[in-house]
This record gives sequence, structure tokens and C-alpha cells, in this order.
Amino acid sequence: MVNVNVYTEDNYQYKQFIDNPFIFKAESRSCLRGEAFTESGECDPCNYGYYLLKAPTRITPCNICDKNAICFGEDQMAPQAKHYRTSTSSDEFLECKRTQSCLEGDENNTMGICAEGYYGLMCGQCQDGYKSLEMMECEKCPAWGRVVINTLVRVVNIVLLIFLLANNNFSNVQ
Repeated sequence: MVNVNVYTEDNYQYKQFIDNPFIFKAESRSCLRGEAFTESGECDPCNYGYYLLKAPTRITPCNICDKNAICFGEDQMAPQAKHYRTSTSSDEFLECKRTQSCLEGDENNTMGICAEGYYGLMCGQCQDGYKSLEMMECEKCPAWGRVVINTLVRVVNIVLLIFLLANNNFSNVQ
């Protein structure tokens, strides 16, 4: 048993406490990415509209979200439509060269989402099955069946033209 003598602030009352011995277990950790280090020494997660990409080592508030980004809280952020994120550890958002190819990102696609037919950094490359046109535009390639039919029609037209020209020249010789 432990006897503890405690005096109140006004020093008039005296109390005696009898308790069983007890053990204190204290754990602490540093703040993580996405947590502000407050003046009270606590680690508070950043709310929606705010972010923090580096774990703070001193009093640090969460950063307000950039106008070209969507901040989901903590360290989760993604680009707005027409923008692309340079890396998952960066808060830099660049405007895409072809703005229609860059769609708004989400919590699962924090670099951004490319429109159909596009991929790569700033959605600047054409996917397989798409061909590159002027101004970084990607267009779906025609189906193989259509390509084969168009090619056969052209070959038949050329053979027919050669036959008609040869026949015309043969008629003129006689």
C-alpha cells in the first residue's frame, strides 16, 4: 500500500489516500505526413481542403490546398481537371499542354487521370490503338476489318484502272 498526503490549494483540508501500487506505461511518436504539429504538442490530421506532405518536427500547421488541386485531408491530394501532378511527393500542379486530355484526379489517382486514348506524364502520349495527330491529339485507329476492306477496294480500283488504260492503249494501237 502507498500512502499519499495531498493538500488542497487553500491548504485547509488534508486528505490521506490509500492506493495499490500501479504502473504507468507511456508511449509517444512523432507526427506523421498529413498531421499538423500543434502548439499543445499534439498531432492533428489535416482536414479536407488542407494537406501536409512532410512529417513535421516542430510546430507546423497544415497547408491550404492549391487552387489547381483537390486536397482530401492528411497527405492526400490530386489535380483538378486540366492539370497534372509532377510526383506523389510534390505539391506542384502543372497545366496540361492539351487540357482536354487531363481529367480530375481522385484519392486513388493522385497523379491525375488521363482521358481515353492518352497516358503518361501530363497525358501527353497516345495509348496503343490510338494514333497521334497534330497538337498532341490522339485519335482511335480504325478497326482492322475496315482497314483490310479499304485496302482491298483500293487494290481492285488500281487493277481495274490499269486494265482500262491498257485496254484503251491496245485499242488505239489497232
